[in-house]
Amino acid sequence: MNILFIDDSLKEEKLNIKNYINKKIGFNIKYCNNKKISYLSYNKKNVKYNILSFIVKKLYGNKKVYVIYSKSAAKDEKIKNLIDSKIKDDIVVTEQNNLFQNDVKYINKYITKNKIEKKDVKILVVIDNIENNFVKSKINYFLGEYKVVDIFITNNKNREKIENYVKNINENEGSSVEILDKELKKKYNILLVFSNEYKSLNNKSSFILDYNNSDLDVESNTYLIYKNNKKEFKYIFDSLGMDISKYEKTKLGKLYIHASETILDK
Repeated sequence: MNILFIDDSLKEEKLNIKNYINKKIGFNIKYCNNKKISYLSYNKKNVKYNILSFIVKKLYGNKKVYVIYSKSAAKDEKIKNLIDSKIKDDIVVTEQNNLFQNDVKYINKYITKNKIEKKDVKILVVIDNIENNFVKSKINYFLGEYKVVDIFITNNKNREKIENYVKNINENEGSSVEILDKELKKKYNILLVFSNEYKSLNNKSSFILDYNNSDLDVESNTYLIYKNNKKEFKYIFDSLGMDISKYEKTKLGKLYIHASETILDK
């Protein structure tokens, strides 16, 4: 069993000749002590895909390999297709995101900790569009729980659909949901972020729950597994010169479930 970490950030080496070669081919592969754990870093602007394809097939082609992409590399379809086509038995380790199930628990903890009365809770839902039924169900749920639930739109091209949706809610439920697309008019206790385009809002005192960030699910089993085995991961990441913040902790926890023997084999 082998483990391959992949990140689109080519690391410099101490030896000048090594740096020269890496820059020429646009990638580098490093090994941990047990040789079963490796790290592929690459620069997608100048990576020589033909050479990388040959080397990946030579090194991993007939092996069982757990592949862990960094957050940014996971968005690179070209590198993902290359890896999948050259490794016969590759298993891509994904993050575990249960925030849709566990969000209420974290929100209630925040409200209790800060001694906020239920009637004083103000929620702002940040969305790109209103196509996702999960988002609709969450808005409906929180409308049933709290007095103030408003919506911030990150992309105005979807405004008409969202306005129609909100109009129907307000008419049918007797609510007063507002739609915002500029600076906030009021102070919100809680920001619920479903958007992929969200940057930041001028609302620093709020509790922000980004449903796209699985590492906020700090009580999930995969996050806790990572936390309980943080020492082993630190050893691996330090040995390979990797930045652990570029990988989801829930993904690393899931990797430990699959490949703990390889991780512990130093």
